Amino acid sequence: MTINDFEPDRYQNTMRKYQQLVYGIDVAVGKIREELVRQGVADNTVILFLSDNGYNCGSHGFGGKVLPYEEGSRSPMVIYDPRHPVSGQGSRCNAVVGNIDMAPTILDLAGLPVPEEMDGKSLRPLLDNPSGRVRESMLLINAWGNAPTHELTVVTEEYKYIHWPYAHEMEPEEELYHLATDRYEMNNLVDDADHQAALNKLQQHYDQALVTWRNECVPGGNYPLFAKIYDRHLSWDDKLAAMDNRMQRKYIEWRSDSDDNKQKKQKNTNRERKP
Repeated sequence: MTINDFEPDRYQNTMRKYQQLVYGIDVAVGKIREELVRQGVADNTVILFLSDNGYNCGSHGFGGKVLPYEEGSRSPMVIYDPRHPVSGQGSRCNAVVGNIDMAPTILDLAGLPVPEEMDGKSLRPLLDNPSGRVRESMLLINAWGNAPTHELTVVTEEYKYIHWPYAHEMEPEEELYHLATDRYEMNNLVDDADHQAALNKLQQHYDQALVTWRNECVPGGNYPLFAKIYDRHLSWDDKLAAMDNRMQRKYIEWRSDSDDNKQKKQKNTNRERKP
């Protein structure tokens, strides 16, 4: 898909294609399971089913997948271990987990040691206790696409805190949602006095996560720079000063992909009109 697939005149067709893909995956999983049975290994094969992201499908007026709201950031994750009595029982788990936990989980299920320096947690304990937890909070990160959409989010079982650092000719913004009572994130509680304790706690999680980020991130991919961009306590001028010229242009002179496509279309139209 491209940005053009989210234009109003194409969106319904885009959603039809999306639903066809979901159906196709369902069929493919069924074929894989049938083949495991045919080969006689179904009783000793662990199946982990997950995707890299969800999809907004029009919620909040969005059509993509990279923003931190539930529809785009939540994804299916199913672990089926035929050796374990909980499998096949339809147990659901509300623990805060993510794709980052897959590698440790696979190693643990295979009976191999999980390296201490590996990010993520093994989810095997949740098979034994689906009501348990492996962490208190985790980060949702978007450093892709147009600069104003870059954000860093902390999510817990109950709350979600979103920080939007972009501040060129505007102010940074924060959002707080009580997921336990507002699963569709319709009520921003960042200024609600009744939720200030939760806000302060999630801001502390956020700040501590950035400390870890600065100390442990890889040197490439602009990760050290993003640790500064997402810092709630740095001024916008300090953030711009940390960027090279290319990155400054990305943040100051940005144009949406949609605007770029409209300009390209206009140029092509002008070419066609010339004698």
